[in-house]
Parts: sequence; structure tokens; C-alpha cells
Amino acid sequence: MVTIENKLKNKLDYTFCLIFMKLLRLLWLIILFCGVYGMYDMHVSCNYAFTVKMRAKDLITKLFSPNKDVQRKFIVEGSENKQNLTTYLAFYLFYF
Repeated sequence: MVTIENKLKNKLDYTFCLIFMKLLRLLWLIILFCGVYGMYDMHVSCNYAFTVKMRAKDLITKLFSPNKDVQRKFIVEGSENKQNLTTYLAFYLFYF
């Protein structure tokens, strides 16, 4: 004969299993989302680094240009925006 305790125990086991499976599915979705977001974030960071590298390369080319007009324009641009200039040059020199 099936007692009330056995029915209750089976029902609790089933409920626990159901909750556990839902939590497992939720955990899997969170891991999947974090992985996809991480790959997207890495892609954006790499694009930014590439852009900064190309900008720094352009600035260095202008700085050492044999054409004096290009150098003069570069110095004027640099004095107006020293922080970005320093950032680009430091990024280029230390990271590439």
C-alpha cells in the first residue's frame, strides 16, 4: 500500500528535481550570455586598440615628416589637444 508519506516524498523529490533542472538551465543561459558578451566586448576592445594604433602611427608619421608644413600643423594640433596626443603616443610606444 502507498502511504501518505511515500506520496509526499515522491512529490517533494519531483519538485526538487524540477527546481534543480530549472536552476541548471538558468545557469547555462547565464554562462552562455556571459560568453557571448565577453566575445563581443573583446571584439570592441580590439577594434578600439587597432584604431588607436593607427592614429598613433599617423601622428608619428606626421611628427617625423620631412615636410615642414606637415610638422608645423602636427605641432599646432598637438598643442591644442595634448592629452590625446600623449595618450596615443604612449599607447603606441608601450603596447605595440
